[in-house]
Amino acid sequence: MVKIFLSGTLLGWLIVSGRLQLDRLAAVPLNWQLLPLLLLVMGSMLLPAVRWWWLLKIQGLPEPLTKIIRLTWIGYLTALVLPGAASGDLAKGILILRHHHQARARALSTVLADRFLGLHSLLCLGSFSLLWTAVKGEPQSAIIAIILANTVLLAGMTMGLIALLEKRSRSLLLWMMPIRWRSAWDESFVLYRAGMPQLLGCFGLSCISSTMTVASFSAAAILLGQDLTWQAAFAAGPLIVIANCLPFTPGGIGLAEAVSSELFAQLGSGAGAEIMALTRLCGVLLTVLTALPVVAIATSRQEKVVSRTNNLIGMPGRPLLRFVMGPGGEMEQDDEASG
Repeated sequence: MVKIFLSGTLLGWLIVSGRLQLDRLAAVPLNWQLLPLLLLVMGSMLLPAVRWWWLLKIQGLPEPLTKIIRLTWIGYLTALVLPGAASGDLAKGILILRHHHQARARALSTVLADRFLGLHSLLCLGSFSLLWTAVKGEPQSAIIAIILANTVLLAGMTMGLIALLEKRSRSLLLWMMPIRWRSAWDESFVLYRAGMPQLLGCFGLSCISSTMTVASFSAAAILLGQDLTWQAAFAAGPLIVIANCLPFTPGGIGLAEAVSSELFAQLGSGAGAEIMALTRLCGVLLTVLTALPVVAIATSRQEKVVSRTNNLIGMPGRPLLRFVMGPGGEMEQDDEASG
């Protein structure tokens, strides 16, 4: 209740202070002009599912892509009501652990690595804005400060990643964990190190997804009739996304709009809150409208696989389906395959 109150308070403050003007949102045309923004938001939602699917393969835990898309969408739906957009990761972690209870560390590490790669690629894009600023020769103090914040966060995350992938430093860090967890997590990081080419591929996907996320801010600004440069979008976008992930308000609502308003105001745009709100509304719309088709397609695929298996072993009907799907209706993994 406290976090809902905080979210409502922030939105109320934004509206009363004039930072969030609802008439601007209402004036957005509901026609084909929305298509570029919707495509960018949809792409930024789909690519992380492919990235997570790839990370699971690196850890030796292959799953059908349709199933991973379904679990990702459940995470998006969860993030709409729980504090912070990262709350969807909690839902994804719980769901994937149900299918790999003999490989908990490896399964959970994919959720953490997925979030890490997403944020790391965003910060990389933000830091590249520093080069753009240097090339154009426009060292605005506000842009420099924001880019430096991106760069500091990027440097910290990069050093942490190197420390976990290197054996000596990893051993030191894992020493702080309970003994029964050390070997499992060490195995997980060894697999990431061995699968470095695939991990770099996941990072490439992250960069494309992050570019779409940042570009969606520019597309939203155009629809709102605002002049937002790509430089400003790439500089402030990563920090806005990070604010949206913080577990202070449900789904980051209110907090991300407030941060967006302040950052974009420093960069010359007076509609930062509306830009974030419009982007969020598109994300919510796509999440809700595509949730049922995504679940239906994934479930249909699972039932076809089970039906073919039933026919092959001469057991038509539902008994094997209930056995494979489990009492909760979810696909269960064989312990040997999971481990």
